[in-house]
Amino acid sequence: MAKQIINIGASANDGTGDPLRNAFDKTNDNFNELYFALGGNSVTTLFDGSGNFDFPNKPHKISAYYATETALFAVSASTYKGCIGYAQDTGYLYYSDSTEWVKLAKFSELGSGGSGGASANTFGTIAVSGQNSVVADGTTDTLTLVAGSNITITTNASTDEITIAASGGGASALADLTNVTLSSPTTGQVLKYDGAEWVNSDDATSGAGTFISLSDTPSSFGSAGQILRINGAGDGIEFATVSAGYSDSDVNTHLNTSSASAGEVLSWSGSDYEWIAAGGGGGSSTFAGLTEIDTADLDVHDIAYPATTVHVVTANGTSAYRFDHFGTSDNPTLYARAGETIAFDLTAVSAHPFRIQTSGASDYDTGLVHIAPDGTKTTGSSAQGKTSGVLYWKVPSSISGDYAYQCGSHGAMNGTITVEAVAGSGGGGASLGRVTESETTASIADGASGNVAFADLGKSYAIYSVTVDKASWVRIYSDTAARTADASRVQGDDPAEGAGVIAEFIATSPSTTFKVTPAIFGYIDNSETTIPVAVKNNSGSTGTVTVTLTALKLEN
Repeated sequence: MAKQIINIGASANDGTGDPLRNAFDKTNDNFNELYFALGGNSVTTLFDGSGNFDFPNKPHKISAYYATETALFAVSASTYKGCIGYAQDTGYLYYSDSTEWVKLAKFSELGSGGSGGASANTFGTIAVSGQNSVVADGTTDTLTLVAGSNITITTNASTDEITIAASGGGASALADLTNVTLSSPTTGQVLKYDGAEWVNSDDATSGAGTFISLSDTPSSFGSAGQILRINGAGDGIEFATVSAGYSDSDVNTHLNTSSASAGEVLSWSGSDYEWIAAGGGGGSSTFAGLTEIDTADLDVHDIAYPATTVHVVTANGTSAYRFDHFGTSDNPTLYARAGETIAFDLTAVSAHPFRIQTSGASDYDTGLVHIAPDGTKTTGSSAQGKTSGVLYWKVPSSISGDYAYQCGSHGAMNGTITVEAVAGSGGGGASLGRVTESETTASIADGASGNVAFADLGKSYAIYSVTVDKASWVRIYSDTAARTADASRVQGDDPAEGAGVIAEFIATSPSTTFKVTPAIFGYIDNSETTIPVAVKNNSGSTGTVTVTLTALKLEN
């Protein structure tokens, strides 16, 4: 029956509405239809005492239908906690857990499951070949996947995916292939079984080989020397038996040459290798590989520079140097000629750094070249203080007089090197020459004196100028004994007659130059080799004093 509407008229008691009897008749009909639908129950009996919906003796029809999953997700899950929803586009049932709509099942995947009603397709038992089956003992059992050696398992909840990946050699029968990388195989690449494992090898030879399966074990292929290689098509692995190594013809073919003669060497031409005569164009050989060099036991440092003599240096404890030309003599005087090269073999020097110095104990670095055992070359000051290799001294042609050798660690290990002037540099009837030499005292207190010696001015000379870098009193003597005897003389007093004082200069300010005109002639006794000079520091503070003499060298 359709719902009946009571006509109540346009206004109260206007006579246009339903008569009272007719109006209540419609009311009764409407209530009868409602009670019939409720099964004779009152509206209040639709809910139990806890307020839960309960319609006894009637099927319930409650719809939670949404056309799309998007429309369902738009409904607040927190507001409708515990409610059920169905999305037509996905075909899945969802429930709200107060934070989100959780997908439960797809209706098409549900079926009749016996007396219990609908149930999902599932497995109670998972069979594994060769292993015990996995059986679900209850509805709460969970199947767990465990990653074994070299296996990783990753899951993606959003895409419902489980990824199983393997790395390394795994547990394959060819587990020894862990050292091999075949990410980009090319034709001719090989794996070689060396008797214990499969290893990368360049020892590939021709031969079709036999294709093998990865299930085969290394022992299936026999003895050491057999190989695995990429097949000719480049899409698989094959097994091939190879010879022990390359034959001469194999080498010749690979190098694009027909033959190689005795004594020839391989040379890279820029595009390929070729056989050429040893020492020929494009070829190369190492110094150590030369037969005569090896036989003579020579190294680069032995023959780097042509020297007029080579002194083999040894040490007598920490008290003296010895040189092979002088036998067991300690700290002997050595001789050299200006303009020539002498050498010092320091192979046996060990803990005694070898230095070349002036007679005034200052390092003399000009012309020094050191060649280390490995061929490293250093020059000048960097060549000083070496304990191995060979030190070459290319003696300048402009010097003469006495120089020194000195151990950098032991003061007693020192001696003289007398340099003979080259012809034409003065003395012995040769032409005269102007010489300038600078010497520096040790650090001395203000008012104290120190000694220096000049080796380059010769045994007789004419002084042209004297320069000092600080206020000082400079005295030049004919011999060392004269300097010693005059040491107590006070500045300003005249020296005794015949005391051996050649000249003296008093500078009252720094950087003073005395021009001597006419020149002062001087000499040193035959028993002396350097010009002795005394210097008093008048600068007002402790420090060194440098004196520079310019003179005409008259005699070597």
